Amino acid sequence: MVGGSVITVLSNDEAKAVGIAERLGKRGEEGVYYRRLEGGVRTVLVPRRGDLLKAAECLTLSTYYYLYVGEIDAEAAELALLAKASGLGGRAATDDEAAFRRYFGELGLELGELEDVDRRPDDLRYIYVERAFNVRGVGPVAIGFAYTDVRIHDKLVALPSGVEVDVKSIQILDEDQREAAPGARVGLALRGIEVEELKETYALIKKGTPLVDRFKAVKFKWAADADRGHVFLGGIRAMAAIRGQEAVLDRAVPATLRRGVVVNVNARPKSPKVYGYLEAP
Repeated sequence: MVGGSVITVLSNDEAKAVGIAERLGKRGEEGVYYRRLEGGVRTVLVPRRGDLLKAAECLTLSTYYYLYVGEIDAEAAELALLAKASGLGGRAATDDEAAFRRYFGELGLELGELEDVDRRPDDLRYIYVERAFNVRGVGPVAIGFAYTDVRIHDKLVALPSGVEVDVKSIQILDEDQREAAPGARVGLALRGIEVEELKETYALIKKGTPLVDRFKAVKFKWAADADRGHVFLGGIRAMAAIRGQEAVLDRAVPATLRRGVVVNVNARPKSPKVYGYLEAP
């Protein structure tokens, strides 16, 4: 069964980010690199510089991160806060460690040489759907990341529609597989759902997986107060109403997701956009 690890590379230096990704894998498509491992595949995600929401999506999909800070600036601060908010293990690097510690030391990020670290995710009973389309002769296909074991003929439930779908076939790196394990980036051909409905799908879950839409909201002391924000949990994006220490999401997510990040794109000037994080109550 093919599983894998997912690593996000964050940096305010685009050339450095690409260099790190190329050391970790081979470019497969824009912003995505791969390396075959024993019994699995490493997927490396490199969000486009300046796209904080995409960085949050990638980071919450990951099992590990690398942060490279070039110049100490506002962008570097947002990325460092995002790494902290994720709660993930990771490693930071910079050419000026003294400056990094002076500005970001309070975050407690680990500084040091970047090493190969492949951590397999737990079984979280869902598949994150990144995009969907129709393939002639095949039908509806979903591309995403498996965070559960999935096999041909498995029946899954699409969110938010609640439609039950059947897995017709599975591909990993364009190769047919009979099954996939957590951490694999998969292509799933599905039966029982129309492609337009699949395009609105953000996750496929195992039947019986409980769903939640309320979390504890933890605000960083550097962030300004906010009553709404973008939240990301396991790659899934939602809007949340923030009421004190509670965040109420506009869509339900698997209860297996225990932590997420909160981004306030409308933060006032000189306040960070990374508001803080979510925790399961």
